[in-house]
Amino acid sequence: ATFFLLMLQLTLLHIALHIKGKTLDNHQEYSSVAEESLLKAVKLNPAMPGAWISLGHSYWKKKDLQSAKNCYETSAKVVCYKHVFISYFCILEKSKAALRELSRIQRLIAAEQNNMHEKSNILKDSINSASDAIKLDITDGESWCML
Repeated sequence: ATFFLLMLQLTLLHIALHIKGKTLDNHQEYSSVAEESLLKAVKLNPAMPGAWISLGHSYWKKKDLQSAKNCYETSAKVVCYKHVFISYFCILEKSKAALRELSRIQRLIAAEQNNMHEKSNILKDSINSASDAIKLDITDGESWCML
């Protein structure tokens, strides 16, 4: 029983940190407190894709595009594994969101490139990420807009 109480406490702490970070990140400007809360949330439970997506958004606001890209890639990989506490629908939604955000960040990174060959490769990756999101749900309008 003690083990389950500890797991419940850790889960609730993860959720609280994620909600706190996501709420603080809702403002227009970057928040270091939001980043810190989200970073703690993903360290506490790295198997939750929503926290990775939120942390990626916080890094994007900080203009740390590479870290944002890493978060979205991690989120897209995490959702490949079915977590016992998450329904399939939730996993599918998070996968689409992670892939859309990854596509967006890849385009921003490409815009900063001076080397046309590198820029072209990154843009191809962006198109592939958006296409992968569409493959998960061809009726998802947000994914089509990203393409």
